[in-house]
Amino acid sequence: MVMPTVVRMVAIVVVLAAWCQAAGAQRVRIMLEADSVTVGEQVDLVIVAEDARRIGDVRIDPPAGVSVVWGGMRDGRSFRTRIVNGRRQQSLTLQRSVPVFADRPGTFDLGRVSVEVDGEAFESDGLRFTAVEPDNKELRLRVQVSDETPFVGEPVEMTVGFSVPQGVSIDADSISFNFAELTSVFDVETSDHVPRNNLGDISVLGVRTPVDRLVERINGRPHTTFSFRLTLKAREAGAMRAGPVSLRARLTDASRWNTHGNPRFRSATANAARLDVRALPSVGRPRTFSGLVGRYAVEAEVDRTSVSVGEPIKLRLRLERGEGSSRVPQPSLGSVEPFRERFRVEALPEERLEQGRRSLFTYQIRPLNGDVEAIPPIEISYFDPVLESYEFARTDAIPLAVESTRVVGLSDGEIGGGVRIRRLGGEALAESLPGPEADAAVALRNDRFVLREQASRAVVVASVVVPPVGAGVSWAFAAVLAARRDGRASAKGARAEALRVLGGDDAGSGRVFVAVATAVGRCTGREPAAMTSEDCIAAAGEASEELGHAVRGLLEDCDAARYSGEGHVTDERLVERARGVVERITAEVRG
Repeated sequence: MVMPTVVRMVAIVVVLAAWCQAAGAQRVRIMLEADSVTVGEQVDLVIVAEDARRIGDVRIDPPAGVSVVWGGMRDGRSFRTRIVNGRRQQSLTLQRSVPVFADRPGTFDLGRVSVEVDGEAFESDGLRFTAVEPDNKELRLRVQVSDETPFVGEPVEMTVGFSVPQGVSIDADSISFNFAELTSVFDVETSDHVPRNNLGDISVLGVRTPVDRLVERINGRPHTTFSFRLTLKAREAGAMRAGPVSLRARLTDASRWNTHGNPRFRSATANAARLDVRALPSVGRPRTFSGLVGRYAVEAEVDRTSVSVGEPIKLRLRLERGEGSSRVPQPSLGSVEPFRERFRVEALPEERLEQGRRSLFTYQIRPLNGDVEAIPPIEISYFDPVLESYEFARTDAIPLAVESTRVVGLSDGEIGGGVRIRRLGGEALAESLPGPEADAAVALRNDRFVLREQASRAVVVASVVVPPVGAGVSWAFAAVLAARRDGRASAKGARAEALRVLGGDDAGSGRVFVAVATAVGRCTGREPAAMTSEDCIAAAGEASEELGHAVRGLLEDCDAARYSGEGHVTDERLVERARGVVERITAEVRG
């Protein structure tokens, strides 16, 4: 029985010794403040002793090439107070720093450093650091992409970082990037990323872009690194190179007394990042696919659900895209079949709102007849790169109550001084709305209540009320008296104005419609801004069936380029075709 007892006693002693050693090791820590420095740069060997009263001798056996700066040894202390079980406890932590440095490049092993704390000896694990040659490069540039195998059109974030050594300042206004090699194969946009440590912004691609800042060690030397993000979308499949990217900036030496010393320009170039871009699958691709890649959700709302024929409704389309999803241009609802048949649609780009990954698009729509019962669902097709399939985001249909009374507004009948045309039981009544006296003439064309070009003299609205006759029947008459000039522009003037529109800076699909509407409107004496696609096609068809087909084909291709994403339709081809169509319109169409 004695022998097992002795064994147990020995085991307890061993466990207690191991626990005490672990506690002591945890109480005293010996470490290097950095594992990479430049040749000649000092690195501190730090000893931290908790709940200690005194740090004694430190013993270091430096290898060849490493020197210890004993004269630079520094001591410090800190107090900590804790409440444990209602009692205040104070502890004292001591710290000693001993500088060492290497006089040549290489990796150096300090071995086991020993120190005496409160009369007890402690040893470190093996301590090692690397010394590199000083790098005098003052400006560095690097790029990194978030995905090396994206799909065509899938947004890829590229982080651009540029660094200067501490003690060197960079003039933000002098920074100039060259993305020529990048923009030749990618669509490039600024990112939605919001930096955590945003200390300003710089001009990137003509846009003020927020910049993040951090301090890091590069080749053993502290640097200040600035970074921002761009969004890349590959235009075609295959092996692509994102870059190279180059930078030029003005640097100065910074000190406490002078932040503008020794100005000089420096340049840097970052190697290209390589991407293997995958093609979007052709199987299952919807006819309405517009090239969006990512994940989307969409909802719609209106300001009213009970209107008369022709009365405006404000439709708001809210669209939210997931992280890493393409930005969405304003959908062209007027070219979508259900809307084209039931509504007159006018986009209101001035009311567009972007907030992070949320977009708000606003439209003004007018029911074309009393048979309209609802605003149809709005559908957006996209490719989901996670599911690797085509998906749809849809709104719900919005019920409408539409009266057959027709109200004509400014865009299709209301004129400058506020004259409104209302259809009542087959009779046309012109009634004066609040506002100054109308400054344009009213004219009706057939049943569509389209006003012709404004006249030069003011409209005089006179009303004559005939007293009751017989059984008290009364009649109200409204007469519009106006003198108007011939509003039809010459064919030569119409041609010049339309061709001038085609030479503008807007997207080709937008310019083409405005140019066609200008040519048709000026030749027929109508206001171009009030023209719809069907108006232009009808006017051209009256001149010749062939011209009507040409205008219809051109405008349908415009819709395809803006919304349906048919890649074979390009802005340049549309503009070139439009020049020939405009020539024919101004030669053949007359009011």
